[in-house]
Amino acid sequence: MANKTKRGSQKGQRGTTVGAPPKPVNWPSGAFTIKTLVGRNQRQCELSLRNKVNASLESGEIVELEGIKQPGGKVGRPKSRYVLKANFDATAMKQKNITLTPVVAVSAPAVAPSQLVVPAPCVAPPSPQIAVPASPAPETAETASTTEATPVPSEPVIG
Repeated sequence: MANKTKRGSQKGQRGTTVGAPPKPVNWPSGAFTIKTLVGRNQRQCELSLRNKVNASLESGEIVELEGIKQPGGKVGRPKSRYVLKANFDATAMKQKNITLTPVVAVSAPAVAPSQLVVPAPCVAPPSPQIAVPASPAPETAETASTTEATPVPSEPVIG
């Protein structure tokens, strides 16, 4: 068996960190889009490059320029453009307008304890006694004889 040089993965062999070692990004010298960045770094996936662009934006390493609108005024999302902060030229490049709205804390007016009105607990007033009529007495033999019975014809009446 020949003595081969092992060229396997370096995953998990970097001390205490886990995973593959980070790959360096080949940043363009001028303005670029994600598409041009992916073209220059073909050994990295687009999502990793997008995450590195977002991290570099937050750290201030790169600057976001105004986007490229769709040609011919077509409908669609403009393409974002970026440039390294070291290569940013304010006279030739227009930085994206980022307007931040300040958060204003709203406070309630101060109220003295004597001005505080606390409503009383809700208690239902006592209800008056309502007289309930008694149910009618059941019929007895005496009351049944005093009522008239309706006669039922034995033969049908032909009109």
